[in-house]
Amino acid sequence: FRSGTSPDSNFDRYQLGYLPYPGGKLRQITNDTNNYRSLSLSADGKLAAVVQTRSTSTLSVAPYTDKQLGTPSIVVDRPVAWDFNWTPDGNLLVTLENKIYRMNADGSNRVPLLNDNFASSSPVSCADGKYIFFGSALRDGKPKYNIWRMDAQGGNIKQITTGDVESPAMCSPDGKWLTFEGTMNSKNIAERVSVDGGTPTPISDDALACGCINYSPDGKFIAYQAEARGGDKVVIQILDAETFKTVRKIGRASCRERV
Repeated sequence: FRSGTSPDSNFDRYQLGYLPYPGGKLRQITNDTNNYRSLSLSADGKLAAVVQTRSTSTLSVAPYTDKQLGTPSIVVDRPVAWDFNWTPDGNLLVTLENKIYRMNADGSNRVPLLNDNFASSSPVSCADGKYIFFGSALRDGKPKYNIWRMDAQGGNIKQITTGDVESPAMCSPDGKWLTFEGTMNSKNIAERVSVDGGTPTPISDDALACGCINYSPDGKFIAYQAEARGGDKVVIQILDAETFKTVRKIGRASCRERV
């Protein structure tokens, strides 16, 4: 038979097992990071056929100018890179199978910053380079996914939010605030919290179309992508970073406008 995710595993995967009927003891056939689907048996029950699927994710970088994009070079291809972000000094923060690493832009000098038994992802470095924020599940013993903070070199971990499901987005250029994706009334919304924690402030009650909640380089504006309302197109909302009042709306379908 095919079994799903194990409660003590960080992997969402389907594995193969054998259970004699009736009253037999389960025997695991596979135990790896692949998925096994479409299991079937031969007519005599002696052979099994299954489709093995393997996920890959390659992180690459390329030089860029206002005139052209250079040739990409692979930074990470194994283990699977889930997400990444940049540090102020040009290094990379990369999530590799629930662990967070810092490395040079070419993938060299890979240093584990967070390598424990809790699933973590979405690292965000503040503009002053002092802290790294990340999302993590079950770290406080509760079935929630919250935002935590650690020092730039790892360690000194502190919980920042306490909601149900929250994911960090971006620090303000002055390093005082963190925008993040939270939940309210069963929808994902944009929120802001101090880098030292405390009570978050909703930025808007718009339902987010994605978790990208960005500050402008001068820190005066916040932009995010909102889901359609009443049949309207998905739009990019640009707000004043202090008052949270809408400054401009940009239709997602327009290719000529940029935030």
